[in-house]
Amino acid sequence: MKKVAISLVMAALFAGASNAQMMGQSMDLDTIFGANRDSVLNNQGVVVVGNGIEWNGLPAYSMDITVDVSDTQVTVAINGTANFTANGWNGLRLSDAGGTIPAFASLTHNAASTFNAVALEWTNDFLYINFQGLSQGAGDRLVLDVSVVPAPGSMALLGAGGLVAVRRRRR
Repeated sequence: MKKVAISLVMAALFAGASNAQMMGQSMDLDTIFGANRDSVLNNQGVVVVGNGIEWNGLPAYSMDITVDVSDTQVTVAINGTANFTANGWNGLRLSDAGGTIPAFASLTHNAASTFNAVALEWTNDFLYINFQGLSQGAGDRLVLDVSVVPAPGSMALLGAGGLVAVRRRRR
């Protein structure tokens, strides 16, 4: 019982980010082109994240690029040639269109990527991917891992479970 209590307490202390929980949620995609990450060039539309590619081709870029979102990853695939200018921000902004995804906690390159973005940034509701100055060829893909801040309720339950286990042990 002591080992269980210690495990629960340690999990509560070290739980930082959890799986992103994006499946079934509404997400919006904007292409960005301008001096900063909020210089929206074109809105690509809102989709419900599911199996398969969410956005196929990005007309604002006149490039054959697809964007696939899963529960924990965003994959940007280059299906032709993609040349991004050296403008301040030249990339993508994904957002939680329905306000139902817990706050984003991180956005990191996955080892399955064949190229890296110039910059990755996030806020509670937005993921930013900058391709400034990159030239990519057919077959190149960027795979990003996404995590979210655990909901306060789940952290409270985990902590309560740990307290119950510790109290039970003292009896």
